[in-house]
Amino acid sequence: MTDEEILQEIEKRVKESENWNIYHHLTDKWGHPALMLQENCPRGDHQGVNIDIPALKDLLDIVAPYIRQ
Repeated sequence: MTDEEILQEIEKRVKESENWNIYHHLTDKWGHPALMLQENCPRGDHQGVNIDIPALKDLLDIVAPYIRQ
């Protein structure tokens, strides 16, 4: 898979997730496309500093197949 295909697959899986959404599309310092993610949180007091454990597990499930060794 190319980097672009991996990014598209991650984006698709994030959109299907109950815990995450795409906050911003950007590029890293090398010019590669990157995504900024935001945790969906129903609690009003949550400011995004502490990530909920089920949300973290969901994020790891999304990105784990694409992490290079």
